Amino acid sequence: MKHSYTIFALAAWILAGIAVSTDAAQFARPTSTVSSSGWTVYNAATFHEATDEVTANGDTDYGEATANANLLELLLSAVSDPNIGTGHIMRFSVSASGSKNPAENAQLQLYQGTTLIATRPAESVARGGYFPFAFTLTAIEADSITEDYSDLRFQIIAGGLSTKDPEYIRCTWAELEVPDAAVATAPTVTTPTVTAVDTTTATLGSTVTDNGGSPILARGTLWNTTGSPVIENLLAEGTAAT
Repeated sequence: MKHSYTIFALAAWILAGIAVSTDAAQFARPTSTVSSSGWTVYNAATFHEATDEVTANGDTDYGEATANANLLELLLSAVSDPNIGTGHIMRFSVSASGSKNPAENAQLQLYQGTTLIATRPAESVARGGYFPFAFTLTAIEADSITEDYSDLRFQIIAGGLSTKDPEYIRCTWAELEVPDAAVATAPTVTTPTVTAVDTTTATLGSTVTDNGGSPILARGTLWNTTGSPVIENLLAEGTAAT
């Protein structure tokens, strides 16, 4: 008596996280001047050209404010969503001149369009040179940025300026650092195998040999007796390591 055997078609499946590289970073720098109420640009055609250097260049070119509440708003160059809430750092380099106390100050704020993302208290600026300031966003602040990182803006606000004596705040450089965009690394799985095929049963299997850099959340096997494997025939095996 002859028996009829059916070879099973199958595929292994796994659910894993995304491996995120934080070795490199992206930098958003001024690319357009949105507004410059009360500010004057020196040695450059525009305010964004005066502040977009990779490295701060002092008095080579800069924007200057001489009255309190003068606001400079700069659109930043687009970067990719890093899909992570750490490593977001606002920086700017400013100088001050004056003779009255308290000292002049400058405030840096980050907006996405018209939505405030992060603000820091006004920082007193030492006189006699340019001084860099850096502010790390909290995870809540960073996560409040939507996936579109193409409309981020800095607002720089001058303060502490005397109305009686000539005093100023100058800004020569600004940038926003964010981590590189996350890159998904697929786990490695051996070719699925079928053994011990009988009229109603078969032994199916595969091995996860590399998790791609993130924990495996779940894994299992899909099978079918004809055509491609289907989701209805899912044999879950729970979470597992390699």
